[in-house]
Amino acid sequence: MPGPSPGLRRALLGLWASVGLGVFHLSAVAQEPFWADLQPRMALVERGGSLWLNCSTNCPRPERGGLETSLRRNGTQRGLRWLARQLIDIREPETQPVCFFRCARRTLQARGLIRTFQRPDRVELVPLPAWQPVGENFTLSCRVPGAGPRGSLTLTLLRGSQELIRRSFAGEPPRARGAVLTATVLARREDHGANFSCRAELDLRPQGLGLFENSSAPRELRTFDAPRLEDSDCPRSWTWPEGPEQILRCVARGNPEPSVHCARPDGGAVLALGLLGPITRALAGIYRCTATNIQGEAVKDVTLTVEYAPALDSVGCPERITWLEGTEVSLSCVAHGVPPPNVSCVRSGEAKVIEGLLRVAREHAGTYRCEATNAQGTAAKNVAITVECEWGSKGQDGLCQNNPDLISSPCVTLCSTDGPSFEELSCPSNWTWVEGSGRLFSCEVDGKPQPRVECVGSRNTSEGVLLPLAPPDPSPRAPSIPSEPTPGIYTCNATNRHGSMVKTVAVSVECERGPGRGGGSRDVGGALDQPSPDALHDCFTAPPQMDESTCPSHQTWLEGAEAAALACTARGHPSPQVRCSREGTIQPQRLHVSRQDAGNYHCLATNAHGTDSRTVTVGVECEWGQHQIEGTWCPDQGHAAVGLPGESHFWEQGIPA
Repeated sequence: MPGPSPGLRRALLGLWASVGLGVFHLSAVAQEPFWADLQPRMALVERGGSLWLNCSTNCPRPERGGLETSLRRNGTQRGLRWLARQLIDIREPETQPVCFFRCARRTLQARGLIRTFQRPDRVELVPLPAWQPVGENFTLSCRVPGAGPRGSLTLTLLRGSQELIRRSFAGEPPRARGAVLTATVLARREDHGANFSCRAELDLRPQGLGLFENSSAPRELRTFDAPRLEDSDCPRSWTWPEGPEQILRCVARGNPEPSVHCARPDGGAVLALGLLGPITRALAGIYRCTATNIQGEAVKDVTLTVEYAPALDSVGCPERITWLEGTEVSLSCVAHGVPPPNVSCVRSGEAKVIEGLLRVAREHAGTYRCEATNAQGTAAKNVAITVECEWGSKGQDGLCQNNPDLISSPCVTLCSTDGPSFEELSCPSNWTWVEGSGRLFSCEVDGKPQPRVECVGSRNTSEGVLLPLAPPDPSPRAPSIPSEPTPGIYTCNATNRHGSMVKTVAVSVECERGPGRGGGSRDVGGALDQPSPDALHDCFTAPPQMDESTCPSHQTWLEGAEAAALACTARGHPSPQVRCSREGTIQPQRLHVSRQDAGNYHCLATNAHGTDSRTVTVGVECEWGQHQIEGTWCPDQGHAAVGLPGESHFWEQGIPA
C-alpha cells in the first residue's frame, strides 16, 4: 500500500503541531492565576466632582463582569475584559466601589477607595460683644462647617496679624468634616478698635493636591474703660509767662472718650480747654479737672502758675525812708512778681548788699539802689534814706520847751519819736466786708508823729487797687465806701519820718441772706446794724461781661477837647477792672484830643473769675474853623477848609468821613 503523499504528510504534521500547541496553550492558561483590577485603586475627589473608574481582568473569556457602587453614573464603556464607568456628583466622604468578573466558575474582585475633600469656603467668626469691659475675658469662636477631611485642617485665631492660638486637627477620622476652635481672650485697653479674625488651612499637598486657605471677615472689638487723667496728658502743674497766647490742654484717656471740665473748686472761673487765649495773672490758681464717661469719672487737681516780671511799688518799697539814729532797722523792699523775686539793695557807688539788722548811724543816710529779679525780668528803684538825730530836752507836756509848735521838727528839746507799729486789734490781718454796710476798713497805727497809712492790692484782681480806709476820728460826715471793695490781698504800709512798716491784710466780701440786699435793721440815724453771722453767706460770683450798653463799640471824641478815657465798664462780681489800650503803634500821651487818637482800642475786663474783651473804634470829629481852645484848628490836610464856622466833620483813623 502506498504511503501518504508528501503534501498530505506536511498538512497532517501542521495540524498535529497546531493541536499540540493548542493543548499546550490551554494547559498554560489553566495554570495561570486570574485577577480583577480597578484603577484608580484610591482616589481623592473634590466634593461634588466626577471620576472615571476602569475595571479590568486577565481572564481570557470572562463570563460576566461589572462595577458595584452607590454613586451616580453618567456613562459606561465595555470591552471583552474591561469596563469603564464615569461617576458624577460624588458627595459621600468615603465610598468603596467593587470591580468583579466571573471566570472559570470563580468570582474575581478588586475593591477601590474614593474619598472626597471640601475646601474651607465658609470660615465664620462668632460675633463679638457690642461693648467689652477692659480687664475682663471674652470668647473667640471660629466655625468652618463642612470642610475636610478634618484631619488635614488647621485653624488659627488672630488679633490683627498676630496669632493668638493655632490648632491642627491631625489624627481625626477620615470621614470627619468641619471644625470649631474656641479661645478665651483678656480684653486690653489697646484692643479697642482691634480686628479679630480666623484663618483655615486645608493641606492636601501630601495627597498630591495643594494647600487651600480661607479667612473669616474681621470683627472689630469695642472696649469701654473708665476715665484716666495721666500726667502725660494732663499735667498736675502748668506754668506760663503772662501775656502770650497759650492752649490749655487736659486730655483724659478712656472709652468712650471722656469729657473733661476744669474749674476752680469754689465754683469760680472755668478753664477754656483746647482754645487759644491770652494768659493773665487772673487765671492763676488751683483748678479741679473732672473727666467723665459712662464708666465713671476721674478727678485731678491742677495748679496753674502765671509768671510775671517783678514790680516795686511805693507801698512795698517807698521812695523815701527815715531812720532814727541809734535804732535797729533793716532795709527791706517787698516786690510783687511770680516766681517770688529776689530783692537786694546796695548803696550807690558800693557793691556790698545791705543785709540783716543795722544799728542806724548818721553815715547810713544816702541813696540806695534796690533791685528785684526773677525769671521774667528785673525791676529797680532808688530809695533815699534820711537819718534823724535826737538832741536837746523836752518838757513834761512833751512839747519843745523853746517852741511848742515844732513837735515834728528838730529843736533843741528832746522830741519823743516813734516809728510806725501795727497791732492786730487796731489793724486786723483779716477783714470781711458785709455787702450794703457801707463801712470802711479801719487800720490804726501807733507812732509819733502819726504815721500815714496806705493799703494797696498786691495780688490777682486786687493788684494796684487802693483800699479805702476809715479816718482815725470817725464823724457823721465820714465817707462811706461807694461800692463793694475788691476782695484779695492788700499790702498796708505805715510811714512817718522815723521809718515805715508793712502788713498784709486779706479782704473778703459777704452778702446777707433774706429778701433784701444788705438785710439787717437800721437805727434812728439810719446806720445799718451789724447782721448776725447766720445771716451771712459768700456773695455770688460772676465773670466779667461787656456789651454795647456798657462799652459801646464806636465812640466819638472832639478834636481839641481835653483828653478823655474810653467809656467802658463791665458787669461782674466782684466788680471787674477795665483797662483799654491802643492797638498798633503807641502814640505819645497828649493833653488834648487830636485826630491821631482815632483808631481801634482793645479793652480788657478782669476779675477773679475770668476775663472779657472788646474792641472799640474811636473816631475824632473836628470843627471847621477855629476851635474854642485858642490856637487849635481843624483844617483838612492838604486841602482848603470848606464849611461854615461851627460845622463839624468826622475823622476816623486819619481819613475824613
